[in-house]
Amino acid sequence: MVFGLHFGATSPDNEEGVLLNFSNYPPASSVMNQSLLNIRSCGFSMSDECGEMIFYSNGLSIVDSTNHIMSNGTNLNAGSLGVDISLGYFDALGMTSVPSPNIDNSYYLFHRSSMIGDSITIMYPEILCTKIDMSQNDGKGIVVEKNIPIIQGTKLVQLSVVRHGNGKDWWLLSGESYDNRYYKILLNENGFSLPFIQQIGFKYPYDGVGSFSDIDIDSEKLFTPNGEKYIDYDARNGVRIMDFDRCTGELSNYEWIVFDEFIGNGAGASVSPNSRFLYVTGQQIVLQYDLESEDIENSVDTVGILNRMYLNGIPQFTYTQLAADEKIYIVTGGGTETLHIINNPNEKGAACEFLAHGLVLPNDNRYVLPRYPNYRLYD
Repeated sequence: MVFGLHFGATSPDNEEGVLLNFSNYPPASSVMNQSLLNIRSCGFSMSDECGEMIFYSNGLSIVDSTNHIMSNGTNLNAGSLGVDISLGYFDALGMTSVPSPNIDNSYYLFHRSSMIGDSITIMYPEILCTKIDMSQNDGKGIVVEKNIPIIQGTKLVQLSVVRHGNGKDWWLLSGESYDNRYYKILLNENGFSLPFIQQIGFKYPYDGVGSFSDIDIDSEKLFTPNGEKYIDYDARNGVRIMDFDRCTGELSNYEWIVFDEFIGNGAGASVSPNSRFLYVTGQQIVLQYDLESEDIENSVDTVGILNRMYLNGIPQFTYTQLAADEKIYIVTGGGTETLHIINNPNEKGAACEFLAHGLVLPNDNRYVLPRYPNYRLYD
């Protein structure tokens, strides 16, 4: 994983980021020169089957394994909001990537376009695709196509990806922010299907108008590792849990868990490797739900809380990611040199072992945490 830089005044000229290597146990963190490509507010990195990093991006450009701009790898999200090479693209959760279903050493990188809408609100009207061929340019890769629209909407949520039931193709799922409409696309050897639109559940009372942060900072969407459930979560309106059929792409058995009160911006969500426990974060709290319980809503347990003050403010819990070592990592929102860890996410309650500031990084990071599907899910 590649992380970015802190926005704050403590390191305005620092050009060093963080590389987190999961080929080691525990993961090894090291300083990474990002003078060529800043990853301050958007980032994704891809490794090959041996765990070697082959490319990374800040939403504006793509860098190869030799830390040079990949051939044809500039002008991603051209014309979108926040195109400033000194900061990177403005979309912390907007990027993910999958290998091609039928072409070796070929990858699809997905990202969202953005614009300013009414009431000074960030809009995400399109999910875009960029295709990378790693077999070319002596294995350093080239971008063969970029910025191809595959989903069009109004305020699209971040893309979630899961393998088809055949273990080869991919389902892509997005939706409208604070709506009950979901767009689904199948990526197979013939390319992308047209979007399937499904309406399920209810529209939500909060529409996100009034603040840049309200569109994305308090939400995260994902599939469980086994691909059997889709989680649609935001800290204002709670958790939506749906069954997902990996063969047909149908969502069903909608369940809505509503919070008694808003638990703070910066919300993230991850599911344990065994697909049983859902973890959601608010600004200063980590909650666990048992997805196998007959009463998921009342299975909730508070497994982490943080109420200490630091020089740069409260280090919020924000986005989360289940990593290759089967631990869940939680990035901070206040800009700190640490990640929080859920050490044993397959365990119930306190046994999951939440570790505040459990992994020390060599540099500050804020919000940026690459989003990965379960590449090891097959038929």
